Amino acid sequence: MKRTTSKDVAKLAGVSQSTVSLILNNKDNVSFSADTVKRVTDAARDLNYSIQAPLPRTDRPRTKVIGILTPTMVNPYYPLLTQAIEQQAAANGYRTYICNTHRNHETEKQYLQLLTEQNVDGIIYTFTPWYPTLVERIAQEIPLVVVGERDDSLNVDTIGLNSYKAGSLIAEHLLELGHQKIAYISTPFGNMTLTRNQRLEGIRSHLCNNKKDDCLIISSPDIDDEYERSSGIYETEIGYNLALDLLEKEPDVTAMIGVNDMTAYGIITALKQRGVKVPQDISVCGFDNIFLSSISTPGLTTVDHSLSHRGKVAIDILLEKLDAPKQTRFGIDSFSELNVYRIEYEPVLVKRASTGEVNTVKRLL
Repeated sequence: MKRTTSKDVAKLAGVSQSTVSLILNNKDNVSFSADTVKRVTDAARDLNYSIQAPLPRTDRPRTKVIGILTPTMVNPYYPLLTQAIEQQAAANGYRTYICNTHRNHETEKQYLQLLTEQNVDGIIYTFTPWYPTLVERIAQEIPLVVVGERDDSLNVDTIGLNSYKAGSLIAEHLLELGHQKIAYISTPFGNMTLTRNQRLEGIRSHLCNNKKDDCLIISSPDIDDEYERSSGIYETEIGYNLALDLLEKEPDVTAMIGVNDMTAYGIITALKQRGVKVPQDISVCGFDNIFLSSISTPGLTTVDHSLSHRGKVAIDILLEKLDAPKQTRFGIDSFSELNVYRIEYEPVLVKRASTGEVNTVKRLL
């Protein structure tokens, strides 16, 4: 008699095979509707299908493989971080699987399933997980580290950066140069990442503390998630298009801050095409300090994220968890009782030629 598989259960329940696996492996499901969970569990019962409980980690041979989840490879920030992780992993005898989610939530979930099925020794996120409860559950069996913005609600090891302070540093720098009308140009605020909002709040707070709260202009497009995933250069496009728009609507702006370096490059391209000099007419800043920032013309004033060091520390944490004696709960070895690391790096302002003192001569646009 043919053995029932998860594919058979998926067909009967009318869902994907990955959905079956996630639901049956995680009974206290948080990412599926009650109806979907019931259809899957009913189908599994009707077909007499059951999954084999995973072996405790102490009984599993090490695969010497670490999975890395990244949202995109277009922005150089993520390849730089991924490379740092790879190098530290290789130095310790580990290989890596790089999983590019393309900012797609379903793809992220599928990669999580793949990595757990392959029994990888650890997982590293280079962004904030879309499914925090699922990630926390996986972290009980597989060491997992998030390299991204600080999020105290996520109960896993986190290596973050103080994005609020990063925004404050940029605002302080521009005020010292005498800027009175500053624009913050960002990709959409409503999705993907906390960083966009944290940087803005840092900028806004510093300006308010210096009684300059009326000098900030916020510019962000209404773009859905699908556009962010499908357009490889959307960050640069947004910087370019919004900078052109601001030149028409806010001619007295003297500084533009891109939400990251890629957005800042779009801003600079737009200004150059309009004959606006950087920084003589308008100063431009970014965040991330990707390698292009030091070799572009002009060099970009930005905020450094200690990318290389944070990537190495992520591997060090995974290896420490793998080698540490694990606590036992209900007879099952688990990583959940080990100390949770919450490391936060301080941002560093890198001043370059794209920012300067305000030019009092009226710009000709």
